[in-house]
Amino acid sequence: MRRSKIYGFCLGLLLLCSIAPRCSAERPEKDAGIAAQVEELESVVGDVAQSLAAQTKIEPVDYNDLKKMLPTQLRGFKQTDVKGERTSMLGLRLSQAEAEFEGKKDGRIKMSIIDFGSVKGIAGKAMLAWMSAEIDNESDDGYEKTTDYRGYKAYEKYSYEEQEGKLSVIVEERFLVNVEGSNTDMASIKRAMSGVDLKKLKKLKNFGVPKEI
Repeated sequence: MRRSKIYGFCLGLLLLCSIAPRCSAERPEKDAGIAAQVEELESVVGDVAQSLAAQTKIEPVDYNDLKKMLPTQLRGFKQTDVKGERTSMLGLRLSQAEAEFEGKKDGRIKMSIIDFGSVKGIAGKAMLAWMSAEIDNESDDGYEKTTDYRGYKAYEKYSYEEQEGKLSVIVEERFLVNVEGSNTDMASIKRAMSGVDLKKLKKLKNFGVPKEI
């Protein structure tokens, strides 16, 4: 069974938080290099835990409301499925809406909006490595790059041979909008992304955030 992106994120953080204690118990006392690395990892884990603790009271946007923000039709594609889910793990609450579309010649587009509870800083970067990176790679087969999409940090990737690509946009370090396409071109993927009102998402950045945070 396919695991959801938000479940995978929570599981990844749980794994990260379990590494440092185990490494600390097993490291050789005489190996100063390893000891220094473990201390650094423990510091990172502590920062993640602190960041998570500050976010656990945030109530994510209801996935039914996120579903309404996904387009019901795309040019050349027909919607075949739309669904939503809510996940709670480590006290962290996340929600996701997802829609799938089919086009001609087995063309497919999958779109999703994830509200990961305004997890910022190190915790957010643990989920999306490209948030803090500058990527620009190109070959005969395709390309991948970090870019700007209408004023938002974005990640774009496409394979000419496979005719597969994706465009991911992060809004206010809280909402992740993903568009993935197969047997289609990048222009169709970008048109799909334009069907999501990113400004409306931006206005929801403080939704469910207690005043004390």
